[in-house]
Amino acid sequence: MRTYKLLFLLLCIMHFSCKNDDDSNQEIDTSNLANATATIATFSTLATIDLETGNPITTQNERLVTSVTYQNSFIGLLENRIVRNSEVDFSGEQLWEIDLVDGTDIEFDFNRTQMLIHNGVLYLNYVTENPSLPLPFPTLLAIDANTGDPLWVNNQMEYEFRRIAILNNSIITSETFNNEVRITSRDISDGSILNQWQVDERISHLIPGTNEVIVMSWSNKVYSINENLSINWTFETDNSNVQRGAIVGNQFLFHSRDEFIYALDLQTGFINWSQNLPDLFISDFFEENATAWSVTRDFSNNTILINELDITNGTANTSFTIPVLNDADEIEFLNFDDYLLIISDPNTGSTRSQLLNYKTQNLIWENEIAIDNISILRANVLFGNNLYALSSFF
Repeated sequence: MRTYKLLFLLLCIMHFSCKNDDDSNQEIDTSNLANATATIATFSTLATIDLETGNPITTQNERLVTSVTYQNSFIGLLENRIVRNSEVDFSGEQLWEIDLVDGTDIEFDFNRTQMLIHNGVLYLNYVTENPSLPLPFPTLLAIDANTGDPLWVNNQMEYEFRRIAILNNSIITSETFNNEVRITSRDISDGSILNQWQVDERISHLIPGTNEVIVMSWSNKVYSINENLSINWTFETDNSNVQRGAIVGNQFLFHSRDEFIYALDLQTGFINWSQNLPDLFISDFFEENATAWSVTRDFSNNTILINELDITNGTANTSFTIPVLNDADEIEFLNFDDYLLIISDPNTGSTRSQLLNYKTQNLIWENEIAIDNISILRANVLFGNNLYALSSFF
């Protein structure tokens, strides 16, 4: 195993296009990763690792559905309970807990659950299934994040909550029933309905800004709407299924399956620039301190390309490649601070993890991790005084 790690590290250093020979023998400083941990969650496992070495610390059989950070703690939905806890793996000091089941035979569907915090209030959606009732109840719940006390609950028939965003004094939700889709604005104080917009396509994202919510569809359209659900502008790409996006300054940046990254003026929707990445599958896209990064996978060369994009024109300020580990069948990326935590699930071996500093272009370590089924991956990260609740599903 030691020989394999050294060989893989050598290959990675050879592939870094922005490194020179003088840098290749420098020792990587990992002192800022001391005492940093990450808990990686799949459908049934929470595996906590040391971020300085990649070595496992604990593994527990519990499902983390979703989580958020709040002040000096994490709030997580675990199985059928909501917990505010001081530790990434929820084994530390418990500040409060809500038992959703509470001895009843009610079941819950958390497959499309989202959770977010706004002004000290936790909002989340799920589906309640009571065997004594003929239909399940889609539920939107508001909880005091400091005390764990429920503030209000909104149950409705048929239409299921899929996405949540908050703009000013309104909660904006996308909801589906069969093939019908609508977007609803609600009063943030009690969840009562204010406005509704019947949409003729599936919605993939709701991304809130200062004065607008960006609505990304599964077709080729992107919308900007205001608090009253009036449309500010619409933009269309050349192919279906737009992907992940982010508001960066006065622009909305997103990538599409037509192999372009687009930058739109946030106020007008006019295109500022577009950048083509031909023959590459965009695996991840994120912004950090007004800088955009794209992570693409080239299946022909079995490599991963990481670009730092100039947000004024889309050109790459820096770019480097790393080889894909073990011909991985599936790869998920979790970014925090200056790092990418890469989880690879090859079809010929055990799941492996890598930690990469994408700014210095250094592979910190590569190690095994005791998880599987990584298609929807969650992670809680404790890095110094910073807390991160990450997801590969978008």
